[in-house]
Order: sequence, then structure tokens, then C-alpha cells
Amino acid sequence: VAMTSPIEGDAEQFSLPRLSLVIDDSTFTGELSAALDGSRLAFDLAGDQLSLDRYLPGEATAEQASRGLLRSAFAQSSDSLLPQSVLEGLALEGDLSIDTLIFAGLTFNKPSLQLRGDDGVHRLTAFESGFYEGKLNATGQVDASESVLEWAFSPTISNVQVAPLIEAMSEKTSPLRGRFDLSGELTSLGNTREALKSNLNGQLTARLNDGAILETNISQQMCELVAQLEGEGTVREWHDDTRFEQFDGTFQISNGLVESDDLLITLPGINVQGDGELNLSSLAFDTHANARLVDTADAACSVNPRLAQLPLPMRCEGNLSDERSEWCRFDREVFQTAVVDLLRNEAGDRVDEEIEERLSDSLDQLDERLGEEAGQKLREGLRNLFN
Repeated sequence: VAMTSPIEGDAEQFSLPRLSLVIDDSTFTGELSAALDGSRLAFDLAGDQLSLDRYLPGEATAEQASRGLLRSAFAQSSDSLLPQSVLEGLALEGDLSIDTLIFAGLTFNKPSLQLRGDDGVHRLTAFESGFYEGKLNATGQVDASESVLEWAFSPTISNVQVAPLIEAMSEKTSPLRGRFDLSGELTSLGNTREALKSNLNGQLTARLNDGAILETNISQQMCELVAQLEGEGTVREWHDDTRFEQFDGTFQISNGLVESDDLLITLPGINVQGDGELNLSSLAFDTHANARLVDTADAACSVNPRLAQLPLPMRCEGNLSDERSEWCRFDREVFQTAVVDLLRNEAGDRVDEEIEERLSDSLDQLDERLGEEAGQKLREGLRNLFN
């Protein structure tokens, strides 16, 4: 640490009106003032770079916190994110701008923020930053006046590249690419990362544009299934990824469980609607989706109109740490139920041997293509329907 500045003050407070401060490899200039008892802090600083992750409480920093303010800050558990005992009685007024900020493993470009706090309630009144080739704006607050920290956060993300963001958060290769928009309101409780995730509540609206699901091709799986059901084959070349035009969803978050019942993915010639959930603590997920082939100029494959009435169900489940090629599969049971429902709607009360005979060839193909056991279950269901 090194600094230069005139020093002004008295027995209760001090100020550094023309401060040049070096902390490790970070340099800040501006002004700073504080009460000597730690009850007030004000600053207006500009810096070149800062990695907050280096200074979050942990074993290394706790061992070095030997006296004064640091002792009070680290008197809590070593994995605490903020020094609650300090925040409880702190009056805060801070403005900060930095060329590059790293926090929680994420990189923020030219962020600027305003902090205002008193009586244990500290507000992020403005935050603006470049964020993975897009923009991030946010407001929020931390209430340290109670025994457990209470958080509120309102983020707005626009045109962000989702692949490098996911990789920075998970330290794994991203399963998606595209431009990401998000807005919402979040609340949580606690002072550790795990507590914040398990107590997270709120709602988010998200859209992923010009994107793709990597290393799996839903269009290929659907078209090959349709070809099999019609006794044909496919000869076209397929991309390794599922490219989509639009990916929308509204997400309800309850105690760390993220749920959505209005997921919509628009592929060329295919619409996919679904629902699902993600556990933020375990990273386990389970998603159901019904894909429908639509007659458009860029249709992925052709299909007869009767089959187009059927949803082709997909189920994706597993853990974000699992091999993504094993996440998704065709849901045969749901498809068989849809076939039976379609026949019931078409046949009504006029079900006879002629209809069953007319379906015999199709059932034989289902026996071959879906497997003998699955086809037999479908045949038995149809017999029950016709009796």
C-alpha cells in the first residue's frame, strides 16, 4: 500500500482531499474522508483496475486481520461476504469508477457506481458497466440492521454474450451461445454465497437472441424421428448445434429453485414450448418441451399434416456439470399418450374394426421404430380405446 495526499482533520475525523492511492497493482485518485471510530465513510475515487475477489474474507485474509477495523470485519465466519458488524453503524457516501473490475469471477468494463447508506441500510443507487460485450445496469440495497443480511437487487442486462458469461460463472464450457437480455427483481438473505443462492427469490424475464444449443441438434433428432415414423430416411447434412431464432422465458425463483412454465424456442420450421426447473444450489435441472413442426419456407423437414398435429416431446434433465450430450432425449411415453388422444378426438364414438385395420401399418412401423415394448404398450392402449 502507498499513498500521497494532504491530510486534514481533528480528533474525530480525517480527510484526504487530493488522494493518490496504490493498493497492490491498483491505483486510485480522488478524495476520501472517514470518522476515526469507523462510523462514517465518504469517497469519490477513480481507479484503473480492481479484483475484489482477492480481498473477500477467507482463511488467508482472516489470518492477516490482526487489529482494529480488520479484526472487527473478520470476526465473523471466514466465508462471510460482507463485514456486517461494520455495516450496522456505518454512514456511507461513495462514488467509484474503475476501468476494469473483477468480482465473483466476473469481469466488468468501465463500471461506475454510487453507494449511499445510513442506519445499517446501504443502497446501490446506480451501477452501470460494460459486461461481456453488452451492458449491465442495476440498483439494490443491503439491510444490515437485522441479525441476518437482507438483500434486494434489480438488474437489467442487455445484448450480453452468454457463452463467456456462463463459462466465467461455472468454469465449464458453455452449453449455449447467443446474445442475452434479462431484467427482474431479486431478494435474498444471508452473508455467504451458498446462503444467498438457497434463499434467492424473485422473478426474471430473459431472452436469448441469435443463439444455439451447442453439441446437440434438436432439429436433426426431430426430423429423423418424423422420417422413421413415416418409414423414410434423411439425407441432408446437419450442424452439430441447434441454432434458434429466439429463446424466451419468464422465471419464478423460490428459495433457490428457478421455475418456468412459458419457455419458448423458435427454430427454423420448428416451435418448441416447455417448462422446467433449475436448482441453483445443486445445479440439477429437469425440463419438458413439446416441439411442433410448422409449415414455413425454412422448415427443417417436411411432414404430413396429420403428424404435424402431434407434439414431439423432448425431456432434458441432469446436472449442469454432466456431459451435455446426455441431457436431452425423445419422451416416448408422452408421445404415445398424444397419439392416443389424437385418435380419440378424430374417432369420437364411431370406433370400429375398420379404423383399427387402417392404423395397423402405422402401428407396425411404431413397433419397429420405437422398439417392440413401447410399440406393444401403444397397441394395447389403442385396443383399450377401441373396446
